Amino acid sequence: MLTNKSKLTDQVGVPHEPGEWMKFRPLSWLDMQAARDARLTRALQRASGLLPEALEVLRDETVQEEGASVEQLDQAVILRSAIAEWSYGEPVSPETIGRLDERTAEWAYEEIVRRNVIERAEGEG
Repeated sequence: MLTNKSKLTDQVGVPHEPGEWMKFRPLSWLDMQAARDARLTRALQRASGLLPEALEVLRDETVQEEGASVEQLDQAVILRSAIAEWSYGEPVSPETIGRLDERTAEWAYEEIVRRNVIERAEGEG
């Protein structure tokens, strides 16, 4: 199916901020791949001084052939790709997304991932 970037979710209430809401865009496979790549790049930059064996373990834990888990996706990329509208007084932009408090950013990230990551049956992939 084609993702339709103009088709937004209904308003999703921010549970810990009564009266506040966000709308999200669906993520394409390219958005998801960018989030995986950003996460892997950051992990490899941090691990640049490790032994090759340790890098192999890190790679195996970070990358899978199919699907994604919350741990494999870069939060900033996901938030910037999916947040389309919100009730806060300032327009949505990479800068204002970066100014979200940690609790709100984590909630939005989990909500977006829940709506976009393919759930694989146990034993698949």
